Amino acid sequence: MATQAKELVKEMLASNYLTDTEVLSQYMHPELVVHWNSSDGYVQLRYSDLSDRCKAMGAQYEYIRHDLSHLLVDGDMVTARYRMYMNPVETDSDEELPIATMISIYRIEEDRIVEVWQVSQQADDAPENLQTYLSINK
Repeated sequence: MATQAKELVKEMLASNYLTDTEVLSQYMHPELVVHWNSSDGYVQLRYSDLSDRCKAMGAQYEYIRHDLSHLLVDGDMVTARYRMYMNPVETDSDEELPIATMISIYRIEEDRIVEVWQVSQQADDAPENLQTYLSINK
């Protein structure tokens, strides 16, 4: 179970789940609950809330990419630390903009993510900070 859970999260973070609701449904359980502590405060999202946000992000961003630095597993729980980058639709550039740094804990049930606890903050490009995000994907 632990290896499957880890691979599920790693595969999801490498996908375009945040801009494509069909991909989202492959990874997220219909009973999904997200507990999100952001720079703006706490918000709780259900599957339909996240799906609505993904539709909006799909219209705004060509893609959103996750640069994974840590991936830890304990039974049906997977913890990921990553930085998110995006490319807005309205630019002609391939330039990626860092938008957030996050730590998420995912609980897996029935081969999909059923609950998430995450903390996020606005990304910054300070060299000291960037050094802590040495990708495990490279």
